[in-house]
Amino acid sequence: MNHSSTYHLDLYNCTDFAIGIGNAAGLNLPESDGTWPGGGGSNPGTLGSHIRGLNSTGNITINKVESTAPLTNKDC
Repeated sequence: MNHSSTYHLDLYNCTDFAIGIGNAAGLNLPESDGTWPGGGGSNPGTLGSHIRGLNSTGNITINKVESTAPLTNKDC
């Protein structure tokens, strides 16, 4: 997988990295663009919507059960 070593909110952010990892695993995730004041780019909420829209395949299981994310552990 090729990825940028430079983080840029509009051009290459953590969502772009996650899309690259997912696609390397065979998920075939689409671009997940969104906009915000002063810019736009790949958006984690849009990516989440795309993932929820996927169906499980032979070796990939998509869990669609709604849940709550764990609290942040700021000491790690």
